[in-house]
Amino acid sequence: MTNRPLSKKETAPFIIIQPGDLFNSYGKCNFSLTRPATNLNNIKIESSFKKQKDKYPKNYTLKLFYNDKVMKKVKTLGEGGYGKVVLYQLVDGNNIRNVVVKMPFDDPCEEPKILKEYMKKASVCNHYVIPIRSVEDQHGNPFIIMQEANGSLEELDMDNRLKIKIIIQLTKIIKCFYNNGFVYTDLKKANILYRCKDEKIEFYLGDIGSFSELGKNDKDEDISPASFPPPEYAGEKTMKVDKNLSIYTLGATIADLYNLSDDLYASDKDGHMYTSNEMKKENVPDFHKKVKNSNIPNEVKEIILAFTTISPKKRLSYDFQLVFDKLC
Repeated sequence: MTNRPLSKKETAPFIIIQPGDLFNSYGKCNFSLTRPATNLNNIKIESSFKKQKDKYPKNYTLKLFYNDKVMKKVKTLGEGGYGKVVLYQLVDGNNIRNVVVKMPFDDPCEEPKILKEYMKKASVCNHYVIPIRSVEDQHGNPFIIMQEANGSLEELDMDNRLKIKIIIQLTKIIKCFYNNGFVYTDLKKANILYRCKDEKIEFYLGDIGSFSELGKNDKDEDISPASFPPPEYAGEKTMKVDKNLSIYTLGATIADLYNLSDDLYASDKDGHMYTSNEMKKENVPDFHKKVKNSNIPNEVKEIILAFTTISPKKRLSYDFQLVFDKLC
């Protein structure tokens, strides 16, 4: 795999906000309240337990410090079998510093390995990934920390003009990783984070475990489940990581921006992508009919229909360039 130079278009990762593009209501970007970036190198951690040889304890507490000032635990952002993700904050005069820490329940020896593998994958397009690093507590137990964003696309109430810009942006992100040998398998609104800064919106991929190497399948490695598995994988036990998957998940995520994705999500009880409610081939015509009858721009309809077509061979005949041709 080679790390080729990015094109001129791909090196501009942020969307510049024009006067008519400001978010409304719930998702408004208030630039007067823009927070300074938290320097992750200034974070220190103290834990309530000693060095662990096996698993982290189930119930433990952390203290986080920014330049030796105590940060306040604000809320838990998510929790699962891996542990939980917690937001910490320091209000220092007019500055608000936020950081997110992963509090794992797994073997602590795995954390440096996970971070190293993630950084290897993310570094090929690192301007599109939420800043992250590893910090050890006073006993040498490692924790993953990352910068906090203003929110995710799932929380934004976007007008059509901004959606078009975001589609172009998402395509640049997915194309960048594909050209460098990776597919971001869990692409969805909740995993695309934004941050208001200097009258721009910075977009990042936020789920650090969702990069999978091209050519792999889950017999080769534990690939991340896909939010939008292609219909040919319905009921299957393996899923190949290839351009077909990259294009399909992009098309499905574009449909998700327009709230057309209810039929596309995989939502089996065990959280796996292959076994229950994902899109099946017989459902594709009804989904495409819903897209055609929707009140969205025709150019966007064409992209969704092309990228989610039932035939993998026909799907592969399209390219990311279709988005730029239709929308730029």
